[in-house]
Amino acid sequence: MPNRQAKRRLGYCPKARYFLRLLTPGEFLDLVAALFRRETGRRRARADRLIERVGLSSARGRPLRKFSKAMLKRIGIAQP
Repeated sequence: MPNRQAKRRLGYCPKARYFLRLLTPGEFLDLVAALFRRETGRRRARADRLIERVGLSSARGRPLRKFSKAMLKRIGIAQP
């Protein structure tokens, strides 16, 4: 049976996802982090790191509605 720490690191990204498509990647990740009550001061820095980690730095200022399906999958993976 996997330990609790390993379970905390796992995520689930369903095929049918809903994104607030008017938000930019940073705004979206900040909103999700706020919903999970992440510390305000660190949310934006973490969002920036995650955006870079999933290879979406060049799309940082674009709204999610202009993202391809593959890009939406990547931002879904970056969700905290």
